[in-house]
Amino acid sequence: MSNPYAGGPDEPGRIRAGLVVVGIIVGFVVTIVWIFLVFLLAISQENAPGFPNWLGVVLLFLPLPVAVVLLCLRRTRQAAAGLVMGLAIGAIVFAGVCGSLIAAVNGGA
Repeated sequence: MSNPYAGGPDEPGRIRAGLVVVGIIVGFVVTIVWIFLVFLLAISQENAPGFPNWLGVVLLFLPLPVAVVLLCLRRTRQAAAGLVMGLAIGAIVFAGVCGSLIAAVNGGA
């Protein structure tokens, strides 16, 4: 049986770090913009209820299925792995920033 990859660029095990790093950066930026938009939607829903509630839920979880679909495609797999890492890093960073802002507003209590 012959090797269908023949040592080409699609050979399993070969990691292109540039794609992963770009994915991490894009994932981090997407997370910050994504969470900011969800918060804006929640605030606007409170002030002027014009958006349906399901739209906020869809926006909250939208990047996750997109990342999973990109992980399933061979050409985008490494960048999507970076995207998933960036989403996780961004969520952790944003949660820390949000928690510190809430603690500062409440007087540290």
